[in-house]
Amino acid sequence: YTTSTVSRTFTISAAPAVVVNQPANSTTSACAYVNQAAVDAAFAQWLTGFTVSGGCDPHGNYGQPTAPAWCTGGTTSVTYTVTDKCYATTTVTRTFTITRADKLNVVCPGDTSVACGSNANDLFIQWIAGFSYNGGCPGAIATDLSQYQTAPLPGQSVTITYSVTDGCQSVSCTSKFTVQSCSHIFPTQTTCCNYSTGTATGLYNVCTTVSGPGITGGTVTNAVPGVMFYYSNVVAPAASFTIEVKQSNDGDLNKLFQVHGYDKGSLQQIRLYTSSCENVSFKASFISNGTGAKYIVTGATPGATYIVSVKYNVKSIQGGVYSGSDRTSKYTFACYLNGSGLPAADTSGTIDAVSGCQDNTPLPADCTMPLTTARGEVVTIEDNFGLSVIAYPNPYSNNFNLNVKTLSEDKVSLSVYDMLGRLIENRDLNPRETSEIKIGDRYPSGIYNVIVTQGDEVKTLRVIKR
Repeated sequence: YTTSTVSRTFTISAAPAVVVNQPANSTTSACAYVNQAAVDAAFAQWLTGFTVSGGCDPHGNYGQPTAPAWCTGGTTSVTYTVTDKCYATTTVTRTFTITRADKLNVVCPGDTSVACGSNANDLFIQWIAGFSYNGGCPGAIATDLSQYQTAPLPGQSVTITYSVTDGCQSVSCTSKFTVQSCSHIFPTQTTCCNYSTGTATGLYNVCTTVSGPGITGGTVTNAVPGVMFYYSNVVAPAASFTIEVKQSNDGDLNKLFQVHGYDKGSLQQIRLYTSSCENVSFKASFISNGTGAKYIVTGATPGATYIVSVKYNVKSIQGGVYSGSDRTSKYTFACYLNGSGLPAADTSGTIDAVSGCQDNTPLPADCTMPLTTARGEVVTIEDNFGLSVIAYPNPYSNNFNLNVKTLSEDKVSLSVYDMLGRLIENRDLNPRETSEIKIGDRYPSGIYNVIVTQGDEVKTLRVIKR
């Protein structure tokens, strides 16, 4: 045959282009979500934006990324890797970001004490308006203050803890509003705690027995109750200052009350406390033939409130002679700062010496005061004219704090024994400086008996060191 030819073709067609799709980088505030589940759902939806098509059987993979934390925020970086039979590996990277919400801040007005007789309700409403917050996420939930429409009763306080939460953040602050007692003169057994918490009824009359006929004149032969207390708040004008507690009367009785203990030269019934009824050191003296008291205060906190207490001997007016149109004489007590001729604001209190009346003033009950420790713990000290002792924290790791509360000036002794009866520590304490005593840091782990003694009173506590 002659030559014959045939032609055929073998063709490989080009593969379709590989098309990689990816979502845009995402940045969202934590405030846009209500919880972590909502963040997770949004992240999962965002991941669906990674796709691949075309090519020769392409496959895309981004592993198992997790969403950022809702409240603290953060960024998750996702790398999407595409493989195909005909092309080299392709990668794309995108980010999903949650930004932390602005810091949530709360604002509480400062602790406030207003005098009895002032426009307490208006001042209280103004004080309530001082609670606010800023920052955080929109829609934060705050403590409902609408229940507070009326100021506390005279001599009482209200403490408000104002809390705000926006889901991610919860913050709070605490403030106290006090209406001072209308009275400054109180009956037997009234303590600083009773005065500060408003749990004592004011004493408005001293009842006298008078010799002589009729309703005018006559000599006082007896007076009840046996003692009374003058209490008042004083705001420190400086770190060092003086207080003079003076009394006067209308002249209808020719004797003034003497400070209890003046006849024996004892200054123990002249006291000064912090606003939380802790003893404050000062130099005391009698003035005006024992009818008044003088305080020389050093190391005070300017602007801080201190509580003055003077115990008076009611029977010291025995022998006094009434004059005037009736057998009633009004006495006025007040504090004078730094030799001023005018009484300090809201320190004046009065009581009448009345012939033939009956004293039905109820005695105050035992009293407790909240104490906030340096670590923010709240404990309670008993105040019942005796010795009270607390130890905290208990059990403890490093050292424990000992707080001793007493109304006596007698020496306080501290002894610590282990469970074998061995004396570990022994010391004397100043009864005016028995707050936040730190001990126990050198003790080995174990159980200890802490014994505090003052006069005939003994208090025993058991503490544990881990």
